[in-house]
Amino acid sequence: MLTGCQEDRRVPYIPPTLANWPQPYRGVAGLKLHAFTTGTLRVDEALLFRGGSLTQTRDLPVAAFAIEHPKQGLVLFNTGLNSKLDAEATVPGGWLGLLGTEVVPGDGLKVQLEKAGLKPDAVRWIVMSNLRFDHTGEVEAFPKARVVVATAERDFARQAPSGYQPTEFDGVANWKFIDFESAQPLATFTAHVDLFGDGSLLLIDARGATPGTMAMLVRLPERPVLLADDMAAVEENLRYATEPATADDMDEWWEHIWRLKRFKDLVPELIVVAGHDLQALQNAHDREIVVHAAASPERAGRPTPTPNTLQRLLPAPM
Repeated sequence: MLTGCQEDRRVPYIPPTLANWPQPYRGVAGLKLHAFTTGTLRVDEALLFRGGSLTQTRDLPVAAFAIEHPKQGLVLFNTGLNSKLDAEATVPGGWLGLLGTEVVPGDGLKVQLEKAGLKPDAVRWIVMSNLRFDHTGEVEAFPKARVVVATAERDFARQAPSGYQPTEFDGVANWKFIDFESAQPLATFTAHVDLFGDGSLLLIDARGATPGTMAMLVRLPERPVLLADDMAAVEENLRYATEPATADDMDEWWEHIWRLKRFKDLVPELIVVAGHDLQALQNAHDREIVVHAAASPERAGRPTPTPNTLQRLLPAPM
């Protein structure tokens, strides 16, 4: 069940130690990270974090990532929005749409990969941070890929909760399920799985926003990049530990956001990428990071202004 944020919480004590973390940092040669924007969500700020305005909306980029791996081909982290959605569609299912979320899709990830000179047929792995609709839009466009997801997330998604669109991934035949129960710690986090056993892509248990949210650490040659996704969906979550408006387990989310903040404190060269904010990558100026311009600006630009939450809920003056 989704829980709201109605109480003040104590900051947990996170020991200033880095488990299984080489110092000085050693990256993996041959890795390269590409970031794409597959569309835009227009969201009432109150839906994003505690204390957000009921009268302000934000336009959030919906990102998907491709990692060039020297031995594993292309690895995707999420697949973004379904490019076949109608412009200004609403979020699948339930209360999210009622609170004022609009979707404006751009070119799909597969098309953008091709435009960037990356071959979709080279995609062998797709890591899903979770199975919400803004991550799964094109997962079935890569039938040769093995899809990686936390076991708890797949079980939860089968219930078709609000914000999930099972028809976007029910045709996937080749799954790899991740169970963190016996996993080893990584840096300040209590559990991680080394996807390929070579230290290149490390999956981190980041449950809280959903029962099976995962973050992924990409160990680029010069510096590490942590794709936080819904562990820190917007900059306020990361910088100020501002709680999301809702979460499957707020206590878990709170624990993980402080572990992330401690990690960043202990490893200053770490780039942390919020789920709907690519600014950290754009500021990196790293030759192994490419942030591609949003495609189809005529479709993926700012959505048509619509009433905010208060305007929708209150009757119009006569």
